Amino acid sequence: TDESGMHMALLTQHEATQFTSRLLKVIGLSFKRRSDIISSMSCIFDADQRAEYEDSLSAEAEFLTNLIDSIGYNLKCQKEAFVPIFEECILPAFGPILTHGTNDPRARFGALCLFCDCVEHCGPEAAERYSVLLSKGVIQGLNDEINGGEIELKEVSVYGVSQIARHAPKETFSIEVGKIAPQLLSIAKEGESKTKDEIENLRLVENSASALATLSFFQN
Repeated sequence: TDESGMHMALLTQHEATQFTSRLLKVIGLSFKRRSDIISSMSCIFDADQRAEYEDSLSAEAEFLTNLIDSIGYNLKCQKEAFVPIFEECILPAFGPILTHGTNDPRARFGALCLFCDCVEHCGPEAAERYSVLLSKGVIQGLNDEINGGEIELKEVSVYGVSQIARHAPKETFSIEVGKIAPQLLSIAKEGESKTKDEIENLRLVENSASALATLSFFQN
């Protein structure tokens, strides 16, 4: 950005579309590798072999984070101009992950990150259009029976609640808030009986309390 905060040297629409499409091809291959590893681990009981598979999953997760971040940076720079790219490229690739699920919590994490970015940065029309899908993903991400115990997945789900509350129409949460608020409250209540040093996932607890306040402020 320059001194006025304006973004400089942005990709053109065509360049941004090509860049996103190429990243998505690589992401798809990584998803496939992770899915194959996760499926194989269900029948592996040797501790050493499982450790090797877990190391492979961890390496793929780090690789995926960099790829997803690259798309996110592009989205945040393009803002509303990114909406057609989101519609053409991101929605077909990540929308089904939010609606139909996946055996890979990291794939769900990536989908939630990009939909959160879109609702937050791509303008009110995009927030209205995509917040419903994001709300479905948020509910699943907060569900301990689905999220695989992934703390980062719960954190981005909590963040998604705040962004929907801030940027989406109130009716987005009109039905789902009854499911989401108790989940957030359950997480936030850990802070009532413990000091900060005693809370294992302090950021998650604090963000859940913040999301509850955001829900109350923007949805009432």
